[in-house]
Amino acid sequence: MKSLVMKNKYLLLLSFILVGSSRGIGQEFKRVYQVEKIAKSAWYSCVLREDLRGYCASDFSDIRLYKAKDTAQEIPFLLREEELTLTEKNTDSLALKSIRYSIHNKNTKTTLIKVFSAQPQWIQVLSIHIDSARYFKREWRAYEKSLVRTKPRKKVWQETPIVHNEISSYGKTIFPLYHYLRDTIFIEIYNLDNPPLPIIDIKFFQKKLKLFAYLEKDEEYLIKCGNSALSQPRYDLSSFAKMIQDSAVNSLEYNDITTAYLKPKAKQNIRFYEQKYFVWLCIILGVSTLFFFSLKMLQEKKNEE
Repeated sequence: MKSLVMKNKYLLLLSFILVGSSRGIGQEFKRVYQVEKIAKSAWYSCVLREDLRGYCASDFSDIRLYKAKDTAQEIPFLLREEELTLTEKNTDSLALKSIRYSIHNKNTKTTLIKVFSAQPQWIQVLSIHIDSARYFKREWRAYEKSLVRTKPRKKVWQETPIVHNEISSYGKTIFPLYHYLRDTIFIEIYNLDNPPLPIIDIKFFQKKLKLFAYLEKDEEYLIKCGNSALSQPRYDLSSFAKMIQDSAVNSLEYNDITTAYLKPKAKQNIRFYEQKYFVWLCIILGVSTLFFFSLKMLQEKKNEE
């Protein structure tokens, strides 16, 4: 009797393990990018654009580099942010294209700017372009809103401050705003008894993020990201950051091949134990065996009575 109970426990544990393994196998990269062909073996750098960074974890821990012919072995790389320098000539090219905003004036006392993005993004600099040389000096703040609870016919929101600053005709209109924009933030300008500021444009920027790696001639490489199960990789290259950055005089581009790479799963050589049908077969066998022994145990207990 006790042995059957023990078997029952082991089988139940086995079923949980199988279910867990099926979930683990299902966790994959959301985006895949192909690096341009390597002309010669050397250290290379690659600027990771906003379209890639928007699919990454906030700390970029899920970025991986592979040879296209061997996606089981990681290629060590180094990630480094560059300082952001804004001028009148480069603000358009550096601005984040995926972030939008809308402006609302509320009783002329405040100007409310709603900022939203379809993808999570780091924003590190904010630029507000005012179409006027007249004298003005206004305080402004940026904050997030989150729904904490819903009362009957009323939603209760909680504000989380991000930054508080001042904009003026004789001061700066470019501000640091180091924040991970997950969805929406709000910028509020206090007009007091003044008319609303004539805002022409608002731009958001992020520091350049560069990937450094030693790549071999005639090899094809893939950058993958968007796997929440991964943690920050630990490579030896971090101990030689300065030397590597000085050596990487060659820069590369990459293309998004996610659709072409991930769709034709059936044509790829997938190991039999990675197939979904194998995982579900194991789960069904485990549950069936568990049911059989449970039924047998109940039958034996009934006979003893």
